[in-house]
Amino acid sequence: MLSVGHVRDVARGDDGFSLVEMLVALSTGLVITLALFGLLEMATRQTRLVTDKVQSDRIGRLMMSRIVGELHSACVTREAVPVYASSTENKLVFYNAYSEGAEVKTPSESKVASEGIYVHELVYEKAAGKVTEKIYPSTEVSLPSKVVYSSAKPEKEILVGEHVTQVKVTEGGKEVTRPVFEYFKYASASSETVGAVSTTLEPIKLLEGETLEAKEKVKATGAASVAGVAINLEQTPVTKESHIEAPHQGIPFQSQVTLALGSPNAETPIKDAPCD
Repeated sequence: MLSVGHVRDVARGDDGFSLVEMLVALSTGLVITLALFGLLEMATRQTRLVTDKVQSDRIGRLMMSRIVGELHSACVTREAVPVYASSTENKLVFYNAYSEGAEVKTPSESKVASEGIYVHELVYEKAAGKVTEKIYPSTEVSLPSKVVYSSAKPEKEILVGEHVTQVKVTEGGKEVTRPVFEYFKYASASSETVGAVSTTLEPIKLLEGETLEAKEKVKATGAASVAGVAINLEQTPVTKESHIEAPHQGIPFQSQVTLALGSPNAETPIKDAPCD
């Protein structure tokens, strides 16, 4: 048991922490805590960016797979003209068909649901950053050149993609924005440029808002020269914060579909047409 004198001696002693030592300890602890919070924030940010990349890749692949898959079913017969001349850089109008039988009919003539020739209208809305698709059943079919539909009321309207932007590439030291939909036709001869990829297709360059009808001087019912379509889209992260902070963290998706039932002939000049 402590005596009163011993307690008084302890109280009068100089042992303990000075004010300076206390401030140093608090400052050191604060620095360590802030450093730990910085590491945690950096790890969280990196995890979010990786998650956004994976999410963008998954969503973008689904979007492109749908569009490319529909275009692969566009050549319903030889010498068909599936792309409509009302198509532009931001709007692709084409028809395709799904049928178990040898003869392709209109949906009203078919006895099987979702079978027949349908017209698809894919539209890229730049302001909204989304791609929508309207699907119309054909009302009159006379292959290979005639597929009629009514645009008054689509059978389906689908949101194909959102948080979508245009692909930007560097050409000649300058940043160039690629059109969402690009169109190609058969050239008179295959490319022989040294170092270039050998191809029988050449681009149909459209101005902003220009239709294939105006460019190629063909009727709106079909763009007779279009033998290939390229799709260029960039899927950005769906997370709003990441979309604002890192607008260039999207993943570009580019694919080209040749509208052909076989390889073009090797003759010069090239005489093949779409869906030959």
